[in-house]
Amino acid sequence: MDKVQTWLNQNPIADIDGITAYEAECDRLRREEPAISDNTIDLVVSNCVLNLVKPQDKRQLFNELFRVLKRGGRVVISDIVCDEDPTPTILNDPELWSGCISGAFREDEFLQMFEAAGFYGIEILSRQADPWQVIDGIEFRSLTVRAYKGKQGECLERNQAVVYKGPWKQVVDDDGHLYNGASGWPFAIRHFRF
Repeated sequence: MDKVQTWLNQNPIADIDGITAYEAECDRLRREEPAISDNTIDLVVSNCVLNLVKPQDKRQLFNELFRVLKRGGRVVISDIVCDEDPTPTILNDPELWSGCISGAFREDEFLQMFEAAGFYGIEILSRQADPWQVIDGIEFRSLTVRAYKGKQGECLERNQAVVYKGPWKQVVDDDGHLYNGASGWPFAIRHFRF
């Protein structure tokens, strides 16, 4: 913030070009001199504020969450999701923006953003069964997800094993290991790291 204030003192905003220059400087500082160093945070918790981030910045947001976490760190994010893309009417309604509706994540994209950023062990902790609101036929509900950082790199055997006993025929883990279940004899024994 001190660097932003110094820049503002040297470049007072007097017109629209000044706002554009200010935003460009903030983007540069975020990129080149982030306020939080890499691999320094154990846990990030968010409760229904990520939907307020500009749509074009949401992927970067997940990348930043991943960047600041230490290996073994985790995020627990609760936010509003929807089952379909919000309509133009919803997107252009200021009251629905402030009410956490317009910026809602589409549920499948929300989960994909965790994976695309590099998180593993992505788990839905809670999903509201009944919609919180239905607008233009689109269901909006709360979803809470936990995900971890730290599984990057080669998967090495460390004298650990797992036997998958079902109930599904097969399961694939985050590293691409295939486990056959009870109906797919023999049981799969896979080594994995913790």
